[in-house]
Amino acid sequence: MIYTDIDVNYGIVLDDSSETQCGREHAGTLGSEFLILIMRNIAPSSSIFITTENSTTVNISTSENLQSNLKSSIDQETFVNSAANIVLPQEIQCNFFRKEPKGILVRSQEPINVLVSDNNNPLIEFRVDTTTVIPVEKLDTSYIISSFDPSTSHFAVAASEDDTNITISLKISNNVAISIFGSTYRDMDTFVLSLDRLETFQFRAGADFSGTRIDSNKPVAVYSGTVCLTGGDGGCSPALEQMPPISRLDDIFIVPPKFNAKVIRLMSPENATVQISKGNATQSREIYQSVPFDIPIVDDECIVIESESSILVTMVAFELTPGPFIATVPGINQYLTRYKVFVAEGYPISFVAIMIETEAKNCLVLNNQPIMTNAIFHEKQVLVGCISYTLMIVEFKDGELIVESEKTPFGLMVYGQNTFDGHGFAGNVISSLLC
Repeated sequence: MIYTDIDVNYGIVLDDSSETQCGREHAGTLGSEFLILIMRNIAPSSSIFITTENSTTVNISTSENLQSNLKSSIDQETFVNSAANIVLPQEIQCNFFRKEPKGILVRSQEPINVLVSDNNNPLIEFRVDTTTVIPVEKLDTSYIISSFDPSTSHFAVAASEDDTNITISLKISNNVAISIFGSTYRDMDTFVLSLDRLETFQFRAGADFSGTRIDSNKPVAVYSGTVCLTGGDGGCSPALEQMPPISRLDDIFIVPPKFNAKVIRLMSPENATVQISKGNATQSREIYQSVPFDIPIVDDECIVIESESSILVTMVAFELTPGPFIATVPGINQYLTRYKVFVAEGYPISFVAIMIETEAKNCLVLNNQPIMTNAIFHEKQVLVGCISYTLMIVEFKDGELIVESEKTPFGLMVYGQNTFDGHGFAGNVISSLLC
């Protein structure tokens, strides 16, 4: 099964086949149905980026209960030859602590890849972050939140079915209280919510929500981030990431260097022991259920994380660092053998990180050519168990980028940096579901 062709910023098309004990499913984040919500942010509009190999009809629909003029501005059926950019009005952004019919459903006849940007014009605004959207078939009923900012963190939930009962086990830093429907909630409190199909609910606090647990009786989509992550100019840059379900997390990670990140945040749904390797030094640390564990990182450090159970790993750039963003780090069981991305224009610096077994690195092909030595900005080898992995950081201006290997799966992340803004995302963060 091969998926190719792309012609839009941030579009990713993946090629791989995935077969689980439950049967076959599309590789990575390819799918035919996606549930999207747009969290409240500073941008005047947002975008859905769609890429496909085979020409297909894509239907964008909203709830019948959405305000009619807003619904008519979003609902559409469009023919996508290879890629499309669907611009969403600001009014579809969720409001805080309100049950709203603001979920967006994207359906297609052929497998597609979908990304969401919280700003539809990064070439002008440079206030943008992007996340890969998880297909509905790979959503689940249990999630853990990873955020970062202690002053503007937020997260939101959308239901794919009627009568979805959701239990939110809140983790709120600094003993901050939030008010929901006239009641006060603090750290360790539980909030119960019922949503129907395409209904959404967004939370916000002047605190960090990391460690908040979400459990539901039916699959839901969960998005997290910050309203405003401070950049190098002191201005705001939204951070956006869809949370993968706990059932799709991984246990071994290679965190690439040169991505401008300052902190690697580990979140675990249960107590776990992790091994953290930096260079020749390895230490064992205990991380606790729903308690953030942060690993400081410097620019040229490569970090290997091995956990006894599945965890969520995110990298964060913040404060005086140019290019603030939050991005999920893919585990090695989430690697694929082929990626096709379009590196966004307007970012003077764009890096592509490739993490592959060293013995297979010479089989890598970039845009149908072997990766030339002068194109490699940074290269390092690390050991994961007894297997050597090579990390290549390739500087790539912008435009279409295809990276593939013959047989060996590899990880891929993309990072773009402007003077005061940036975006970062992984090619895939979904593991095959083990039944």
